Amino acid sequence: MGLLAVLVATLSGWLSLSFAPRAATLRVALTAQAVRAGLAEPFTPGRFRSFDGGRTVVYGASAGAAGELQRVFIKQAAGDSTVTTLAQRARREPGADGLSQTIVLLDGERFEGVPGARRYHILKFDELRVPLAPPAPAAIPTRLDALPTRSLIGSMQMAERAELQWRIGYPLMVLVAALCAAPLGRLRPRQGRYARVWQAIVFFAIYGNLAIASRTWFEHGATPAGLGIWWVHVPFLVLAWYLTRRHA
Repeated sequence: MGLLAVLVATLSGWLSLSFAPRAATLRVALTAQAVRAGLAEPFTPGRFRSFDGGRTVVYGASAGAAGELQRVFIKQAAGDSTVTTLAQRARREPGADGLSQTIVLLDGERFEGVPGARRYHILKFDELRVPLAPPAPAAIPTRLDALPTRSLIGSMQMAERAELQWRIGYPLMVLVAALCAAPLGRLRPRQGRYARVWQAIVFFAIYGNLAIASRTWFEHGATPAGLGIWWVHVPFLVLAWYLTRRHA
């Protein structure tokens, strides 16, 4: 039992201190990549698509037999001016990089001017090409759960200190839970197999919720910095010692 608890605690420590931060970083990167790739997907008739942070909006009312969009509307913001383009047909040409694309507008008009002003530039065209570049890869926002453990060591920021103590607390909680599980699993003669399940459920529910609460209190300065969130393990260590002595 003790060897199994140590092995599980070791695995939990590796997951918490090393694997989980890398997985969080990869998750954020994959999400950002999926968003950028989704912008290069073919247009769906009857739905608005925005580009360039919402400064360019494209809409096609329907699609023809050859896949061309019919009755296309494009609105582009350029400083104080607004460029509105209407076309009877349009087709999409994906770029070589697989992300950028060009909308080729056919048989339409283009209106450029400042909203509310009386002067507008009007252009009629047979063919007009409008490039739609994908957004530049944004810097991945710094998340506590994605920070490497080594960067948290020695930090004076309360949130980062709480994150470090939380990660270290995972394997410690496994060991404390194992110490309490052994005496709770001992049954008296003729006692039902699940007679003490409710005690284990109450124990782990209180332990887990108190650990979460202690982290929140520490981050908001409700508990002394010297205590951190380590103190939450002390009463359960005492409980484990008491149960072990009682059932020895």
